[in-house]
Amino acid sequence: MKSSVRGMAKVSVVWSIVFLIAAIVGVVAFLLASGEMENQKTRADALSRQVAELEGRVTQRSEEFVALSETVGYSDPAKGNNTDLDTLKKGLEGTRTGFELGASVKTFADAMPLVANALNDRKARITDLESQVEARSAQIEELQKRMRDAGTAATTEASDLRSKLGDAQQQVEDTKSEYERQVAELREQVRSKTSEVGTVQVAKSEAEKQFAQEAETLRTRMNEMGRKLQPFVKEPEAADGKILSVSKVLSAGWINLGAVNRLPIGTRFTVASGADKRVKAIAEVTKVENSMAEVKFTDQRDPFDPPTPGDVVWNPLYDPRGERYALLLGGFSGEHAEKQLKGLMGSMGVTIQSKLDNATDFLIVGNEQYVDQDGQPVETPIQPTDLPVFKEAVAQGVQVVLLKDLRNYFRF
Repeated sequence: MKSSVRGMAKVSVVWSIVFLIAAIVGVVAFLLASGEMENQKTRADALSRQVAELEGRVTQRSEEFVALSETVGYSDPAKGNNTDLDTLKKGLEGTRTGFELGASVKTFADAMPLVANALNDRKARITDLESQVEARSAQIEELQKRMRDAGTAATTEASDLRSKLGDAQQQVEDTKSEYERQVAELREQVRSKTSEVGTVQVAKSEAEKQFAQEAETLRTRMNEMGRKLQPFVKEPEAADGKILSVSKVLSAGWINLGAVNRLPIGTRFTVASGADKRVKAIAEVTKVENSMAEVKFTDQRDPFDPPTPGDVVWNPLYDPRGERYALLLGGFSGEHAEKQLKGLMGSMGVTIQSKLDNATDFLIVGNEQYVDQDGQPVETPIQPTDLPVFKEAVAQGVQVVLLKDLRNYFRF
């Protein structure tokens, strides 16, 4: 019994020791946990302060960013007030394009001074344009005033014209009355002149006799003119030559006249059928050889009836036979100057004379001249047909050739 009590006592002591140790361990653990908690709390407080400081910085940066976005203005409405980088880049590109700044401008800081200068320049141009508009407005006002003054003057002039018209109508009436009076006097004169008709008839008879004598003299002169005219102006039947060959592709050909016939380049011939003398075309000499010449065909009358070998050619102003003399009368200048005409006539055996004589075959009449016989300038141009030498040449039967006739048959 005593052993059991002692055993139970030992167990109680053991459990007491265990509880004591556990209590000590709990106290130690509690003390250790309390220290760690203090450390954690200190760390938490430090972290809280850091978080609060970072939140303040973030809030400040956010407010600054919002203010910058509002100042820049390039923001996407879908993203709030935040500046959109793509929108900002598009805005910079638009600024460069709009103000022609060039690719070297990379930032708004680079662009703003240039934009300011451009705006100042535009403002100066606008100011200048406004000044010009004011000047133009003043001019328009002045023109309107002139128009009003002109309208007033026109009204006054119209009134004066109406008054003059009335005076003119009255003058017409007075003139009509005067003419009626004169007609009555003329009728009286006709009656008085009737008695003089007999005397006039006698004078007419004598005049007819004189006219017959003059007509006979004129016929004699015409015969002399015909003699001189015959070798110069020919009918189509009097052919100068004929066509040797024709190139239809080139509209050209060859004729049997050449340098031996004193044929100059530029001479124009009428091409006619050798049988019925039907006119076909014009042949202009483009190349001259010894016994033949190359011609170019123009003004073909019928496309189905072209020039063919055997057709004849003629030019009323061309004659390779005989020696002839001509006199130039009037003005000759430019491409038709006296020197060129002498060369052309000389190539056809025609000698240009310095004065009219019995050997003169024809007279080449040019344009009006502006100097007299002594080379002095005149106020009124002198027509060649008004000169005494022209009338003398016609009286002698000399053939008259106008300058335009030469241009029709010769290119010079």
